[in-house]
Amino acid sequence: IEKLKQDRVDLRSQMDQLQNENSLKISELEQEINVVKETNSTLSQDLNHQIQLKNQLHADYAEEKKSHEKTRSDLSSTTNQLTKQNDDLNTRLQNTRDELISSQEQLTELKSQTATLQSTNQTLVQQRSQLKEEVSTLQSRIQMMTSEHQDQQKQKTKRITALETELTTEKNTANKLRNQLRELN
Repeated sequence: IEKLKQDRVDLRSQMDQLQNENSLKISELEQEINVVKETNSTLSQDLNHQIQLKNQLHADYAEEKKSHEKTRSDLSSTTNQLTKQNDDLNTRLQNTRDELISSQEQLTELKSQTATLQSTNQTLVQQRSQLKEEVSTLQSRIQMMTSEHQDQQKQKTKRITALETELTTEKNTANKLRNQLRELN
């Protein structure tokens, strides 16, 4: 954009310079015409000299006119080229703006997706933390239940041992009583 601005300034400067040169040439021509008029008035006695001077002035004028027309044509051509360049640059600028808008839209979409992902990640982290707490609670309950089960198993084992001991004692007592009954019979 800065280059375009500089190019425009340069072109305007060139156009101003060409216009100044044209003004100077026109001013010079006007001065020459005034000189011719003064010469004609002072040299009216010499007709041949006037005709030659007039012919010379016409030739100079024609040459200057050609030069002026060429300059005008060059200026018109330059103006057309600059207009085309300006149009091309405007098109490129619009394309760049469109790309920038597209990039900004994509960036906004990516930011939105990032925010969504961060929110999802945060939710997952919270869920993981909750699951860890639940796992910890379940592990504590499992340990407690395992400990209770082991205590119950120990109690059952002690009870079984006590019942076996009692049963053995009962059997021994029953055997003694049987033996005594047999002896009595």
